[in-house]
Amino acid sequence: SEACTIAGTDGDDVLTGTAGDDVICGLGGSDTMLGRGGDDTLIGGNGDDTLKGDGGADSLLGEFGNDTLSSRDRVSGNDSVDGGAGTDTCRTDPGDSKVDCP
Repeated sequence: SEACTIAGTDGDDVLTGTAGDDVICGLGGSDTMLGRGGDDTLIGGNGDDTLKGDGGADSLLGEFGNDTLSSRDRVSGNDSVDGGAGTDTCRTDPGDSKVDCP
């Protein structure tokens, strides 16, 4: 697995990526993460997290909790979304890869 370039805490965090490729890890708490530009990996961790990929070919991993994951960037089939455990809400473009998402 890749090392986190931006990491949260055990509390509730708001984590925002850069224009480049980021690995954003929420860790504990109910976090809000925004990838912005680049090909990003967002990892929610514990808590009820909100992950938004934005531009680029992104990987969103909700892991634990009831998460909201959005890879809508108007590009079909370039993102991967995995809700993980819990009851998750996934918003994707046509052709995006989805696992554990209703």
